[in-house]
Amino acid sequence: MFAENRKQFIKSLNGCAAIIIGGQQIIRNGDVHYDFRQSSNFYYLTGFDIPNAIVVVLPKSSKPFVIFTEVRTSNKTLWDGPSPSPKAIMKKYGANAVYDISQFQNKIKHLLKGEQVIYCNKDQLLPENKTIRSVFNNINLKKIKIIDPSKIFTRLRTYKSKKEIDTLQKATSITSRALLKTVRSMQAGMNEFQLQAIYEGESKFLGAERQGFPPIIASGANACTLHYIANNANIKKSDLILFDIGAEHEYYTADISRTIPVNGKFTKTQAQIYQIVLDAQNKAIDAAQTGNTLGDVHLAAVSEIYNGLKKLKIIKRHFSDISKQYNAVKKFFPHATSHWLGLDVHDDGLYSKNKYETILMPGMVITVEPGLYFQTNFNIDKKYKGIGVRIEDDILITQTGNRNLSAQFPREIEEIEKILQK
Repeated sequence: MFAENRKQFIKSLNGCAAIIIGGQQIIRNGDVHYDFRQSSNFYYLTGFDIPNAIVVVLPKSSKPFVIFTEVRTSNKTLWDGPSPSPKAIMKKYGANAVYDISQFQNKIKHLLKGEQVIYCNKDQLLPENKTIRSVFNNINLKKIKIIDPSKIFTRLRTYKSKKEIDTLQKATSITSRALLKTVRSMQAGMNEFQLQAIYEGESKFLGAERQGFPPIIASGANACTLHYIANNANIKKSDLILFDIGAEHEYYTADISRTIPVNGKFTKTQAQIYQIVLDAQNKAIDAAQTGNTLGDVHLAAVSEIYNGLKKLKIIKRHFSDISKQYNAVKKFFPHATSHWLGLDVHDDGLYSKNKYETILMPGMVITVEPGLYFQTNFNIDKKYKGIGVRIEDDILITQTGNRNLSAQFPREIEEIEKILQK
């Protein structure tokens, strides 16, 4: 997969060289680091997940893929373990040459000889990382034009290969299975953080390296906060709990939302709101197909949300124009229906070009996640206040329509209530 990614990247360079800086370890506090995760573009290009590395891509060379990485001293090896040898790195990652990062200044002069234009992600240079900054800032690039490669990565990462799709499918499977164990364990009186602990522990047990983003486990009115991550409230028997979660597998993340009744049964009011969101999601998923846009997907959801809220008399005015329907529902449905998904939860991808929306094509992966959120201070019937519902799935665009990668966890009211039966 990474060799093919590099091949496509090299084609996009039009013969120019590229210096791609990898992720660096960041101090959390004192001498403790945050857990390292490689920067997504660097990983996409290389699969190399060791910090403080630089890759040089040389399209015109017989050795087009060169890695510079830290070789640990004997003292550092004592504490952190050995680093792989250059030979082992070449074999595992397909590099044509591997050097210690300390050699970068001397080697780069030769590697870039004659180059007038290069691509480089200089924004990856972090002030606190002395290792990378010291070797990079001492090289003379004044006579070379530097272009940001981010647009190339955006274009390439918009389309997923079969291997990427398979990895995303595995991530959604882990997430769904971990969520199933979590909801079957929940009961009134527990705390949201206890459900988070069950979910994260199970997803780790099932093979997730980490979470793609902080889990949202929002009970009751907390679900009306779109990015609620405190996860520290006690759970009531009458609550709905909104789970917005995504396990990360081999750097690719799921992004799934489900809204679940604590006591195992939706009330009539909860079911009415839930069904509106589910109907909207189904319409939006139907619209998620080749030739349409993310705007088409969103408006399909908006129209269904509007019709549902009007039926419940939460919205009282009639509008036939979709733009007016959009304005009428945005108080209750304030976010977009979709975003790209892949190495990042809000993945790199082109939403529009020259003011025209990106056309959905086979190989693209998006989320479809309509929601309704009734803040407690809204001027509506009190029975709706504090209800928040979001349903989200990960959708692969195909030649003939789409495929729901996260269909493993049920969405229908009857199916959800069935899996919660003790």
